[in-house]
Amino acid sequence: MIRQLFKVPSSCYVACSGGVDSMAVLDFLNKGNKVRGALYFNHQTSQSNDFESIVYQYCADNSLEFLSKTLEKEKDETSLESFWSKERNNFFKMIDGPVVTAHNLDDVIEWWIYTSLRGNPKIMPSSNKNILRPFLSTKKSSLKSWALTRNIDYIEDETNKDVRFMRNFIRHQLMPGCQVVNPGLHKTIFKKLHERESNVSKNRRRCSPRI
Repeated sequence: MIRQLFKVPSSCYVACSGGVDSMAVLDFLNKGNKVRGALYFNHQTSQSNDFESIVYQYCADNSLEFLSKTLEKEKDETSLESFWSKERNNFFKMIDGPVVTAHNLDDVIEWWIYTSLRGNPKIMPSSNKNILRPFLSTKKSSLKSWALTRNIDYIEDETNKDVRFMRNFIRHQLMPGCQVVNPGLHKTIFKKLHERESNVSKNRRRCSPRI
């Protein structure tokens, strides 16, 4: 089941990599007439042009806007993952309108494991300025099921198996062991996620000016 933490605004853009998660989200929101267009950030990898073609073709077939940006800067002193993330977010924040990402419950768990091991466990925030993450309570398997059922084209990223990237190391090396310790890990983090969202909503209501 595809769940939404909050209602997605109309005329949003979907940050789309051409992978299964983002293509499923693009199609899911497009089916609900929510999508204005898709955003693609070209990382200049060996598969980047193929990814871009997948996203472009979906937009052309569905009469959606297609906006892309190619990485121009050379990598700075941060990790490659952090560098790419920073450059993508800079692109998304330039967009005049809400940008929806395909971050899901599995991403929340991986982020929680990563931050826990660094001594400060965190639940991934559901928004960052105009960047929205409404699908944090949806399992990755649900997004993949949507794409397969709807025959949505996507490409598997070859780098997803490269455990030199911290995200992949956590996904492939740590997650299986964590689920042995806690087979209900998805439920545990799902609960924490909704507790955090509930507290955020309460704080917003307290801070809202009364008329």
